[in-house]
Amino acid sequence: MGVLRFWIPQQLPIELRSGINQSFRAGDYDHSPLPTRIEVQEDQLLLYWQRDESSLTHIPWKIPGVGQILNRTATLIESPSNYRLTIEMTRGKLNQVRNQLADWESNGLIVWQQIRDILHQATHYLGQGILESPSPSPSPEIVARDASASNSLEESAPEKLDKESIRRQGDKADQLALEGLRLVHAAADELVESYVKQVFELRHKEQARIPSVIGCRLHETPQGNLESAYLRSFNSVCVPMIWSQIEPKETTYQWAAIDSVLNWAEKNHLDISAGPLIDLSPFGLPDWLHPWRHDGLTVASFMCDFVETIVSRYRQRISRWHLCRGLNLGLGLNLGEDERIRLTGRLIEAAWSIDPDLNLVIGISQPWGEYLVNEEHTYSPFVYADTLIRAGIDLAALELEFTMGIASRGSYCRDTLESSQLIDTFGLLGLPIQISMAMPSSNNRDDLAAPGATIGSFGYFRDGFNWAAQASWIRSMAAMALSKDHVTGVIWEHFADSYPHQFPNCGLVDAQGQILPGLDELSELRRAHFV
Repeated sequence: MGVLRFWIPQQLPIELRSGINQSFRAGDYDHSPLPTRIEVQEDQLLLYWQRDESSLTHIPWKIPGVGQILNRTATLIESPSNYRLTIEMTRGKLNQVRNQLADWESNGLIVWQQIRDILHQATHYLGQGILESPSPSPSPEIVARDASASNSLEESAPEKLDKESIRRQGDKADQLALEGLRLVHAAADELVESYVKQVFELRHKEQARIPSVIGCRLHETPQGNLESAYLRSFNSVCVPMIWSQIEPKETTYQWAAIDSVLNWAEKNHLDISAGPLIDLSPFGLPDWLHPWRHDGLTVASFMCDFVETIVSRYRQRISRWHLCRGLNLGLGLNLGEDERIRLTGRLIEAAWSIDPDLNLVIGISQPWGEYLVNEEHTYSPFVYADTLIRAGIDLAALELEFTMGIASRGSYCRDTLESSQLIDTFGLLGLPIQISMAMPSSNNRDDLAAPGATIGSFGYFRDGFNWAAQASWIRSMAAMALSKDHVTGVIWEHFADSYPHQFPNCGLVDAQGQILPGLDELSELRRAHFV
């Protein structure tokens, strides 16, 4: 078993000390997480993993002005000496930003001088932190082992060193490195902003209005000022097809809400898609299916029947279907990985048996693969998608589920550069990408959200979950995603918090009917660039 040791600041706030318990190692070509065991001591972080190989380490950390987000180190090998965590996080982020800058610059990006200046400052702080850092010393475990072997504690133990001086020196190194980390995140934000601005300028030379989809899953027809706000912000509607709500009792269907939204969307000449039909979560699966959760064949038959029923009813009105999501995770049913791959294939066959011309979209939940940390898996999110494509399945798109800050279905908060690189990684598969977006506007109790979805343990942006933070993330994330020509559109997870929904407080209209600033950001983005 491999082990990696880091010195960490001793006076960590409680939220940071608990946050670093969610650190993990990540390897392979897609940087997917590896099963990792964490041990946090007073001044040490230890990570244990099975594979004996060099890999990245991802650590949650609070950065002023950015939020508590996941940071990465550079590639590190196992060492008898402890690494200093703050130094390695800054080094890793600086390496990531420099590599991305070089890649985009080689493809024609004009790099703003202010970005280079910030990176220069960040490099200076990193260098000062390295110089101030106490000389690398073996871990306490190795010291004790060597002392025991030599039977000479007096000569080998570190107690002779001035511990207080070393502690002060380490604190100063941490402060310098963390200032460098703050600056390199500022450079990352500036780099993505410059990329987005220049790419949109190039795309507008070919198209005055870009025909990408800006949509929202709409459970009910909006009324009054909400209707005008929706039509101003979105050019598309995604009609949710939630199995647990459509078929609450076996073979008993409720179509009224879907028909109402469809009629409204057609009246307003909006692009229409639907789904997901199968969401492998307790929210998406009907309660009556529970007794068969251990019977994969029966579950697959029920799911295929539902898909055939709903596609038969609406295929004349809807041609683009988000067929399923969550199957790469497996939450809600006790199905193995290979069983879920086969189930995905069966659902696709069921839909195409009704209409072979349907455009089908498959959703990828937790696209960074947080679910891989706790146990060994064969299929990372990227490999799951690649396996479907290699099977010859002609999908219209992959939908990446960017649900930020919500456990256990969502992803730990990451900056826009990390999101951009993930989208580009999935773009290597050769399929169009669409993005499902969700982020809470508050951490208040939400009784209409699915049970088990919690806010707060997966980090946050800016200064926490509030209207301004949600709007800021929407502005940067949606613009970044839609600037990429292999991204066909973004779909916000649900419009209003006033009806049952999966993710808490993620509406663009709150439960009292108040339009949030995030909706205005989407409206402005559409006005500037899209049909």
